[in-house]
Amino acid sequence: MAHYRSERVTIGYERRASLALLHIRLWTALRRWHGLSRSRRHLLELSDEHLRDIGVSRAEALAEGRRSFYLD
Repeated sequence: MAHYRSERVTIGYERRASLALLHIRLWTALRRWHGLSRSRRHLLELSDEHLRDIGVSRAEALAEGRRSFYLD
């Protein structure tokens, strides 16, 4: 019986560790997507002069700014 309990504890620990890792990966992805979305939105708000300063054309800024947040 002790062997069975030990297996159950190990499986429980592995499941919790797996869920914790999933949670971390999901949180990381959400933070990255939010950052990309915010950066692309700010790019669309830049003036032509600011875009020229960073070497980006208005067309390039529009193309990048309209990309979905989950695309790298």
